[in-house]
Amino acid sequence: MEADDAHKIEIWKTIIDVQKHFNELEMRIRNVAVTVLAAFLAAAGITMKDNMHVALGRFDVSLTSLVLLGGALCWLAFYGMDRFWYHRLLMGAVKQGLVVEESLAARFPESGLTKAIGDESPVKLGSLIIRSSNKIDIFYWSVALPLILAAGIAWTQPSKPVPLATPKISGTPLIAS
Repeated sequence: MEADDAHKIEIWKTIIDVQKHFNELEMRIRNVAVTVLAAFLAAAGITMKDNMHVALGRFDVSLTSLVLLGGALCWLAFYGMDRFWYHRLLMGAVKQGLVVEESLAARFPESGLTKAIGDESPVKLGSLIIRSSNKIDIFYWSVALPLILAAGIAWTQPSKPVPLATPKISGTPLIAS
């Protein structure tokens, strides 16, 4: 193996490591996003169960709607960071990987990992081809849109008085009627 080939292989290995790094970062972002979403959904469930409302000016607003809206905004912030920040960096590493793999292809055809992954990544549904960027959009928007819709529905729910329970010990009321 020539010194130039060894140098190109080292560059290729570094590019593969960078691709792995950005892919792992994207997966961590999605993991944290799902965890944060679960917390918002739990909070929404509590506010819905207890029929919590807040006064916003002259309006009495379902706290559930505000929690769901906050969850949607937070979810979309994760989407922006994933799709428009780290995914773009990953795509840059992929493009550079393809350039290096092309230069190595004649002597080292087995170095085509970036191309092989890129060839297998798209999902075909009939004539529709769904690529990685589309998959990210589908992942986030399939959660964001129902959250926003649920927030809108919860916003319209009227406030209902919650009856106070009379505390009892052994079946005897503590407060005489």
